[in-house]
Amino acid sequence: MRTSKDSSFVTYTSLAVNFIAILVITGWIVGFDGLLAVVPGLPTMKFNTALGFLFAGLALTFLDTFRNGFNLPVQLFSALTMLIGLLTLSQYAFGYSLGIDEFFFVDNISRVANAPYPGRMSAATATCFLLLGASLLIFSSSRVRLLPLAQYVLHLVSLLSFISLMGFFYQVPSSAKLPFFSTMAIHTSITFLLISLAASLSRPHLGLVGFFKGRNLGTWLAKRLLPQIGVLVIALGFLMILSKRFGIVSVEFGISLQTISFLAICLVLILRVAFILNRVDTERQEAENQLSDLNQSLEEKIAERTEELNLLNERLQLATSSGNVGLWTIDVKDNFLDVNEALRKIWGFDPYEPISLDSLSKRTHPEDLARADKAFDLAIKNKLVIDFEHRIVLPNKSVRYIKVNGVVHYDEKGSPFRIAGTHWDITEQKLFEISLEESDRRNRVFVAQAPSAIAMLDTEMRYLAASEKWKEDYGIEDKQILGVSHYDIFPEIGDDWKKIHTECLRGAVNKVDEAPFKRADGSVQWLTWEVRPWYKKEGVVGGLIMYTGDITLLKNKEEEKRRLESVLNQASETANIGAWEVDLVNNTVYWDKITKKIHKVDQDYVPKLDGAIQFFKEGESRLKIEAAVQNAILDGTPYDLEVELVAADGSTKWTRAVGQADFSNGACTRLFGVFQDIDHVKKAELNLKVSEEQFRGAFQYSAIGMALVSPDGKWKQVNSRVCEMLGYEEKELLQTTFQEITHPEDLESDLQHVQKVLAGEIDSYQMEKRYFHKNGNIVWVLLSVSLVRDANNQPLHFISQIEDVTERKAIENALKEERKLLKSLIDNIPVNIYIKDLESRKTLVNRLEMEYSGFKNESEVIGKTDFDLYPEESAKVSREEDLEVFNTGKPILNKETINTRHDGSTNWFLSSKIPMQNDRGEIVGLIGISYNITARKLAERALKESEQRWHFALEGANDGVWDWNLATGEVFYSKRSLDMLGLNTKDAPNKSEAWDNRVHPEDKEAYFEEMQKHLRGESEVYINEHRVQHEDGHYVWVLDRGKVTEFDEKGQPLRVIGTHSDITWRKEKEAQVRHSFDIISEQNKRLLNFAHIVSHNLRSHSGNLEMMINLINMTSTPEEKEELIQHLAQISGSLSETITNLNEVVKIQVDINTQTEELNLKEYFVKTMHILTGDIKEKRAKINLNISDDVTITYNRAYLESILLNFLSNAIKYRHPERNPVVNIDFITTNDSKFLQIADNGMGIDLALHGERLFGMYKTFHGNADAKGIGLFITKNQVESMGGRIEVESEVGVGTTFKIYFA
Repeated sequence: MRTSKDSSFVTYTSLAVNFIAILVITGWIVGFDGLLAVVPGLPTMKFNTALGFLFAGLALTFLDTFRNGFNLPVQLFSALTMLIGLLTLSQYAFGYSLGIDEFFFVDNISRVANAPYPGRMSAATATCFLLLGASLLIFSSSRVRLLPLAQYVLHLVSLLSFISLMGFFYQVPSSAKLPFFSTMAIHTSITFLLISLAASLSRPHLGLVGFFKGRNLGTWLAKRLLPQIGVLVIALGFLMILSKRFGIVSVEFGISLQTISFLAICLVLILRVAFILNRVDTERQEAENQLSDLNQSLEEKIAERTEELNLLNERLQLATSSGNVGLWTIDVKDNFLDVNEALRKIWGFDPYEPISLDSLSKRTHPEDLARADKAFDLAIKNKLVIDFEHRIVLPNKSVRYIKVNGVVHYDEKGSPFRIAGTHWDITEQKLFEISLEESDRRNRVFVAQAPSAIAMLDTEMRYLAASEKWKEDYGIEDKQILGVSHYDIFPEIGDDWKKIHTECLRGAVNKVDEAPFKRADGSVQWLTWEVRPWYKKEGVVGGLIMYTGDITLLKNKEEEKRRLESVLNQASETANIGAWEVDLVNNTVYWDKITKKIHKVDQDYVPKLDGAIQFFKEGESRLKIEAAVQNAILDGTPYDLEVELVAADGSTKWTRAVGQADFSNGACTRLFGVFQDIDHVKKAELNLKVSEEQFRGAFQYSAIGMALVSPDGKWKQVNSRVCEMLGYEEKELLQTTFQEITHPEDLESDLQHVQKVLAGEIDSYQMEKRYFHKNGNIVWVLLSVSLVRDANNQPLHFISQIEDVTERKAIENALKEERKLLKSLIDNIPVNIYIKDLESRKTLVNRLEMEYSGFKNESEVIGKTDFDLYPEESAKVSREEDLEVFNTGKPILNKETINTRHDGSTNWFLSSKIPMQNDRGEIVGLIGISYNITARKLAERALKESEQRWHFALEGANDGVWDWNLATGEVFYSKRSLDMLGLNTKDAPNKSEAWDNRVHPEDKEAYFEEMQKHLRGESEVYINEHRVQHEDGHYVWVLDRGKVTEFDEKGQPLRVIGTHSDITWRKEKEAQVRHSFDIISEQNKRLLNFAHIVSHNLRSHSGNLEMMINLINMTSTPEEKEELIQHLAQISGSLSETITNLNEVVKIQVDINTQTEELNLKEYFVKTMHILTGDIKEKRAKINLNISDDVTITYNRAYLESILLNFLSNAIKYRHPERNPVVNIDFITTNDSKFLQIADNGMGIDLALHGERLFGMYKTFHGNADAKGIGLFITKNQVESMGGRIEVESEVGVGTTFKIYFA
């Protein structure tokens, strides 16, 4: 048998041969000699040789592709391959030239080498092509007897190519070779060897390939010995050639040595084979003894299992008949399918109708066929259990759902030989589910088609009509038969059948239960048929009606299917059917594992006769089962009941109880039957009844408008909601068309959709449009329209669902106004604010940014870059900063930048650029905040210039002078220096300690260090600023400068002269500047924090608004839409309140302490939960709010809303993937503190890893695409600004608890 590895080798080899041929042909075309010979100096592959390989490779490709079909390409390319070899050999044989050697290209390489036949392939090459082409030609023909010959011819090609390769391996000179092999190129030999082996593997059951693929002992020995002998002999020959070539041994000694070595090798291999055979024989004898013992044991076990199998078969029969379970078995080797009657019934096959895998495939729903095939393939390949569901289409075109379970059985070699399983009809369950979901589509009509093969003919035996089953049974689906003679369609019909047809045309009726029909292709089709005339109204025979059924497979059916215990278990588990038995003689009860599972008891539970009945629900169910059991015991009446069962855990479920009695000598000896869990189906049936009752009033009392509209637009039927919505009475609407009350701007689009539906281009459409109310007002609606057609596919009417969305439209307009309000808020912030996209185009600017750019209208700035607004040098610096933010994702904070405008003016800014991300975490732009610090910079510059003037003023500057004699320690202080200290000249100290002691303690260390550095020669000039105590106690800032003016003979300083400058005024001015800078920095931080609050809080509202709108569009019931619209209105109100609070935050930046008020904590939590309604519903979150109504705190309104929104949204966002989020909220008061505790069951945070940076800016920990890393940072700053603190406890995989302490 051909394996997948064989097929792969054949495919890849044919491709490789074609590639080599094309490569060599390319070398001849472009004149590249490197492609013609493997190594320079070796023979080249001729052009005709490459052409022959191309034809042979294509023949092998088509042979492998069309193995059982179209053979013309294989025959064509095989013949061309033979022709090339035959023509070349004829030239050698008859000594003439046909001109084909250099027909395409001149062989300059051979001509330079003075070869006798330039461009001609060797005789060996031509012979191989002739043999190869002949073999491939035979393989493509239907002459089976010649196939072994073709296989051995291929072996000859392999041998010839191998001999040529050995010549290259042994480096035999061309002059020493046989002329037959003298010029075959090395890659020619390799290619012949590959293609001959691949062609042989295409028929692996023939020749030596079949021998080596066998499993006999001889094959095994050959595969073990031949490679060893071949390798050793070739190696021995190679060694002999080397020794002879280098003169190591004489010819006579070499031949003797080779003979002795060969005999030794053969002896070793023979002895090895003998040992192996002895071992195999010993193992065989032991296996026979073991087999004998096993046979004896098996016979004993067979006797024991026979009785068990009989009981299992009886239970299986009852299970399959009661549970509507079909059994099937597939013989993999013979591709034979065996099924029971239940499966035939499920699939819609008649009792005697043939059934096969193909017929099952044809009834499998087309959309499920590939999936079903894949499930079987995976089960066979990976040894898996078959378990899946799919749909089938019965001959009447009805669709049924089945559950397929099966087990693949493998032989001792691991090959599948049988597949057995069950089909469970789960249509009722599926249809109940579908009916509940698609109750609005229940009015669809399915057209049934007869499953029988029926044909209607006229008196001339021409077809008037034929069922699809007729065409299918006779394989004429693609033929046009109407109007064509029956005998032209079936020319194989004999005279005996024609005679029957003639008799029937005279009024006879002919019926045969079974008869052979020999088809034109020689196959025999067994039929059951009936031929009868049909009559015209006037009583004249109008022709014949033929009813036939194909019973070929039924005739060929083999033995009855076997009932296997594995199939019974599989059937029971699949159908959820459990078996039970009551032995009335021994008073014992048996439940199988499925029955115990249904009763929810342990598998080791032993049921009792008196306790089993107690599981049935007390009341009607128990009375029904008791009566049924009593009747079964008394008169053998079987029962099949649907009753309620109370399981061991107290739960109630619906079950199907089936039972029957066994009698012996007129007395009931046992009861047996099955239980089936039908709880899901029963409850679905009850729900369906409720749904159907609701559906009856759905049209008239629907919360949305519903109407039936004719194809020309006239209202045919409307419900009360439509009348209420549009203000018309029902009678008034029924006298108009929808065109008359549709807004003119929406009418054309609506009519275009209508035409597309009528033309069949679309099935339905949905649009928003406007109607005119009777009072003239405009009513916005969401219109959904579908078309109902009659049995002839003609339009009947449109079904229109009309939902009033006027309020939603008003909300959308309100949102636009709120966006305008937010824009106004940004415009009034006293800093420059802008947003840029990735191309640095400005997409939003506030008023200050617009005015600074020199424009009056925002539209003049939007879409422009800094290169459009400012000089190139400034724009280039700004673009580089933008790219840094985009590439690194890190913000630029509080950077001093210089910007020059086109008018030449220069401004200093303290700028921040923050990356802006979308919901997926991708950077889409940046937010820029710039504070103009030009005035501060000018003040710093003026201060610096003033300081320089003081430094370089040597005369008339009111500076004091001092002169220090280091030898005596005496110091002279000028009057100005003494005035700085509030001393007069008579109180003047003359020692340095007097000044040193007055230096401020914080300045002494630097004062002494600077002086010592100068004295050590480490600085050219001594300079130090320090504070000195005035006589009245205050400190004076002094700029102390000095320089050594005299040195002793050793180079040590002797005298230092310096000056004292009073710099108290300058220091005071510097302090004022630093204070101003701190104020500006603090304001900038607050503005930056405010920008984050705006981004974070509004993004929560924006996300919820977007989610609620999506939920409104996705929901299907008016009640849900009404509820979602209410939530949308609440979120909109919350957004307005948030914007108001953010406006207050701007004021808070000035004085946060004055903006607090008494707030009800629970009310703010309820508002926050309304804002997050969309997230809570989507993530199925549970919020446990354990705060009493009277709990209040003194807090800032905007901060409290931001804090609660942040913690609650994070608890939902970072939920655990394996459970729904649960959040517990408590307010706890102790003796010394009160705090809010928010605990969730989410993913948790690794505090050991992230604890130090938990509240850092842009720090994220879970890889969530929505995480921005600013929420906790903002929250911590807000809590601390209100005098509180935050504590956190968390465990990874368990959850997180935050404690917010209030001041």
